Amino acid sequence: MIQENNEDYHADRSYVSASMLKTFRKSPRLYEANYVTETIVRDAPSAAMRLGSLIHCAALEPDELEQRYVVNQFDSRRTKAYKEWEAEEQREIISDSEMEIAKRCCDSLYTHPHI
Repeated sequence: MIQENNEDYHADRSYVSASMLKTFRKSPRLYEANYVTETIVRDAPSAAMRLGSLIHCAALEPDELEQRYVVNQFDSRRTKAYKEWEAEEQREIISDSEMEIAKRCCDSLYTHPHI
């Protein structure tokens, strides 16, 4: 199995990704700022980016999954107990459905004959 951490995966410039092509199509200058000079300030990751990082970790770094992510077991995020837990939690908090999506993606990936 290939094991590559998410930071190294996104830092690899030996290929052009779909995201890179979309950025270039939008604006060559934006592409340059993002991927060549790296002078652009990055926004907080979107929900899709967070899910992609979770899936990447689950598929390519399964030993790191429990060290980086924790599933929220609380019924409500408004409770004092949740807020105290959230403040102390060092891992990224994800929902049960996000973990289920990541597991299904991995199951699908591992059924491929070349994986």
